[in-house]
Amino acid sequence: MLSGAGYYLCDLAGSAGVLVRESAISGPPLDHWDTLLRWLLSADQSTLPLLPESGYSTLLSVVATVLQEYFSEGTRRNEIIANATALRRAAYSRGTPRDLLYADLVSAIARKRLKNASGHVLPPYSRLEPGLWAEPFGKPSFMRELWPSQHVFGERGVLQGRSAIIQMPTSAGKTRGIELIIRSAFYSDRARLTIVVAPFRALCTEITGALRAAFKGENVQLNELSDALLVDYSAILESLFEDSGAIFDFEIPNPNRSSF
Repeated sequence: MLSGAGYYLCDLAGSAGVLVRESAISGPPLDHWDTLLRWLLSADQSTLPLLPESGYSTLLSVVATVLQEYFSEGTRRNEIIANATALRRAAYSRGTPRDLLYADLVSAIARKRLKNASGHVLPPYSRLEPGLWAEPFGKPSFMRELWPSQHVFGERGVLQGRSAIIQMPTSAGKTRGIELIIRSAFYSDRARLTIVVAPFRALCTEITGALRAAFKGENVQLNELSDALLVDYSAILESLFEDSGAIFDFEIPNPNRSSF
């Protein structure tokens, strides 16, 4: 759990998540500190953590409750810092060295989660009203906080329509970044059609599946095209230009064939 906290605070949320999942499978029974720390690192606000009884149970429960309400409803943001500070004061006034360590970690992670919160950063990054992001914010599957790679999209103005070339390693959050770019373009009425070009058919299918899940239930039409001429694309191509809302088109170019 301490290793996972270290990774998260060093902006390696993916590695932190792996360690948290591994600890859940093979780790020892958790006390009150570890229980809250795992809950914080897992970023799952669907339920509150079941905290064992301790001298800090009330303070830990309040920290968890206000965090859950902020990430689910967007309320009580200021109370998170106040309660995390109160927890640290209690640990420093009467706690053991281990209490001090965990109180500092809980406070630091809570603050960082607030800094990365999608509801806090996406409106200014995209220069759009928060209400325009209401639909994705209401989805349980939508990202509740941005990874460092996704902050780059906002910090460099990409979510405002600025052109960019961004190179990222595997599992850095590129597909989620693509979703943010597409949403900001549609919400600002800069675009109605998006084309994503991927180099391999498997990757194209993976991206399509991810975006299909992300935009499920929304007024978005998504198609996947390839250069393997196995189906009649006339109906699909015609639908791309219908006046029926936002549409995606995915094409994988093949250098050995003429593309369309």
